[in-house]
Amino acid sequence: MESADVSAMVADLSEWTERTRREPAVDLAEAANVLCLLSDELEVPDLGELRDGDLETLLLGVYPQVLAEEGEELEDPSTVVPTVHALLDFARDSHRIGEDAHASLSEELDAVEPLFLDALSGEGELDLKEAYGLPDRIGPIRLPPDSQLAAAARQCRTLERVRQLALRFASGADNDAAAMALALGVGEHELAALSALAEELAFLDVGDAGAVIAGPGLQEWPDGSDGEVLAVWRQAFNSTLAWSLLTDAEHAGESDLDFSGAGAWFVPLFLARHRGLPVPAVSEMIEELAGEELPEPRARQAWETWVAAHGDPADALLGRLAELGAVELDGEVVRATPLAAHAIRAELVESGVDVPLLPPVEEMTAADLIELGRDGLDGELEAEANAWFAARGPEAAADELLTVAAAGGPAERIIATRLVREELGAAAEAQWRGALDVPVLRRHAKLALAMLLGPAPEFENTDEDLGWLLVDSIAGSASGVPEEELPALLAAVFQPAGPDVVERLWRLDHPATHEVLTMLGTYHPDKGVAKAARKGAFRAADRATS
Repeated sequence: MESADVSAMVADLSEWTERTRREPAVDLAEAANVLCLLSDELEVPDLGELRDGDLETLLLGVYPQVLAEEGEELEDPSTVVPTVHALLDFARDSHRIGEDAHASLSEELDAVEPLFLDALSGEGELDLKEAYGLPDRIGPIRLPPDSQLAAAARQCRTLERVRQLALRFASGADNDAAAMALALGVGEHELAALSALAEELAFLDVGDAGAVIAGPGLQEWPDGSDGEVLAVWRQAFNSTLAWSLLTDAEHAGESDLDFSGAGAWFVPLFLARHRGLPVPAVSEMIEELAGEELPEPRARQAWETWVAAHGDPADALLGRLAELGAVELDGEVVRATPLAAHAIRAELVESGVDVPLLPPVEEMTAADLIELGRDGLDGELEAEANAWFAARGPEAAADELLTVAAAGGPAERIIATRLVREELGAAAEAQWRGALDVPVLRRHAKLALAMLLGPAPEFENTDEDLGWLLVDSIAGSASGVPEEELPALLAAVFQPAGPDVVERLWRLDHPATHEVLTMLGTYHPDKGVAKAARKGAFRAADRATS
């Protein structure tokens, strides 16, 4: 809506509020914001063009999205719905809408109000960052472009069944459950789940006199824009994950097991997206979540009783997710599809976790590749490395990686030098020889050349050099590792013949010496090593200040 049109309508609204002595006073600034959003986001340039569903979309879709994009919060969300109510009353009094439309839209607004307030306050929503203890940034990851993801979503068997169900209802065809289930190729139990999903996605709507009619969601799948199609698929995914097993329990009359948190295993699946998770591990997680509030013997009995009567809930849920195109099953391993990864990434971003997307492989830098080694999800580095090296050729790839390693810290050096050694082998000999003249890479270069060409005096590292490499390795490997995982990591990385080895480390000129000794002294499980490291840390600190 043009600013002049908004100003004119707000002026009319202001005059109306004074004439009708509206109480409480209408927030005219918020009214202007609502009018702009209706026009710009929903293509409703005049209040007279409001239709059922528009206000729900405005408050549950547009408002949260616009606020998230602009990084803003409403000072007082409670003023929005009264403002919209005032606009509806104004539209009725100015003959833009009739009494029936006013009543219908007001009823819709009342139903949406608590959901709107919850959405903006965060109540009732799971904060994934907080729930899983995630850092501010993970990734980056590679996902197909939206056009490819939307094409995959349009092939979704579940959504096609839901669409056919909605069309049959809307056409007035024989809606007997048995006939409907037969036509869709599903059991009557699954038919109930599809019907619930059809209502959730607004593929079905209840019209006047309770008649079931086609809903506005049918316009968005499969023929909507890519963004609309992906939004529909994401809603179906979230609904299946959150409500599928709860619906099963309701139909079975199950009161002991609580499947309300049964979808919590999907974030770990996303974090292990290349390796995947064993199906038995998914089942164990669902069992633990479902019986969380029960004493252990009772929880186990309830689970075994359910499995005997209905089968493993994990099998049912994974089957539905596979039909939806959210998971792929490879024997006893389940992996998230790109569609599901796209949906979970969006949830993580909304909860405050930065999950950047990788650029095309031709545009990736060595720094991008090294970041995958530092912060990337399981298997992401291995999935990208071959294509990245192939796009550059061995010489350019080695030059880029070693340049970043020379300018970076221990983590960058450990990842970059490992990549050059393992991916390029003898093809990087010239680059390794050049690295002999770079102080922070010299010891790594000697080690790599000795592995390539065999022992030689020019490639021999002194005890001091080996100590320096050890500190580099520990500092680089421990970067970003959670505190609770450090004992196991340090035990694996640092296995000296005796405490005397750690005692010599304090003399090194490595900038991370004190940090590494402090870490060993605090977290190494070997008491002798930890004691020697603490003593060395004091000496290193004295040496740094003297």
